[in-house]
Order: sequence, then structure tokens, then C-alpha cells
Amino acid sequence: MLERLGPYCSYRERKGDLHVEHVVPRHHRQDLAEEWTNFLLGCVNCNSIKRKRNQSRAGYTWPDDEVMWRPFEYLPHGRVKVAGNLSDSNRIKAERLFDLVGLGRQPASNPTASDLRYLSRLEAWDNAVVARAKLVEGRIDVDTVVELAKATGFWSVWMTVFVGNSAVCDRLRDAFPGTR
Repeated sequence: MLERLGPYCSYRERKGDLHVEHVVPRHHRQDLAEEWTNFLLGCVNCNSIKRKRNQSRAGYTWPDDEVMWRPFEYLPHGRVKVAGNLSDSNRIKAERLFDLVGLGRQPASNPTASDLRYLSRLEAWDNAVVARAKLVEGRIDVDTVVELAKATGFWSVWMTVFVGNSAVCDRLRDAFPGTR
């Protein structure tokens, strides 16, 4: 799974604290309990938010079927929203996953340690913006950008910040399993 998906939560793209996640919960489909295509890697937060609420794969955008950078927009200040350029059916699927794992959850005002997923994404955004500025100034190279991204996770954030820089985006796709 790590080789196929990388050491990141399949939903949030956050690094660390991963568990094998049953896409369709065993509670609903025991026959899929050991089916390879029913496994993703999920952080404890996403897995606990998702729980047993979906009964099938149908009607959702899943990270092993779609690169998360396409159906969602990653915005400054750690925000995420469903992309506005989707067809009606794809928008509905994206919204269902968005709600299922709480992808858009963010603190109302001052974030605390309990808002770790949001704070980690915000930190990744800030790191990517600083790395972009340093790359433009010639203070770091593409290899350094890619290593920073791998250490941080949040592939979609890095792709968003570096959109238009094909050298960086191509290397990010190569560095993160399952994103090509």
C-alpha cells in the first residue's frame, strides 16, 4: 500500500499516523473485508470521521480513482472546496466525499492543537509559497522543492502553489505515488 499510495493519508494527503482504511466498511460488506481494491491509507482522523457512513463505492469520488487535485480546489490559508469546474455528476460525487471525510473542516476562529489536519495543510501551503519564492529567486532548485513536498505531504497543495511551473509539477507527479 505504501508503494502504491505513498506514506500519506489518501484523503487529506497528510503524512503519518496511517491505518489501512476499508473504503466500503466491513460492517456493510464483509465480503470486501480482505479485497485489495477496498483498501486505502487513511489517517486516524479521516477514518474516524468517515466511520461506517458509506455503504458502497458508488456515488463518491475516491482517491484511488481520481487524483484529489482535480475535484477539489486547494486555497490559501489551508482551505479546501469542491472545484467549480466539475460536471453535475462529478460535483455531487466530490461533495459526497468532501462531507464523508470532513475535507473542508476548519476551525471557526483560532486553531488549536485539535485542528491538526487543518494546521498541517496550512503549514504545507505556507511552506510551498516560501519554496516557490526561493525557487524564483534562485535560492533553491527543483530537487529541493520536491524533497520539501515529500517531507510535508499535501501533494495537491504543492501542485496548486506551483501550477504553471511544469518542471516542478512533473517532478511532483513523479515523486508522489499514484498521482500520474
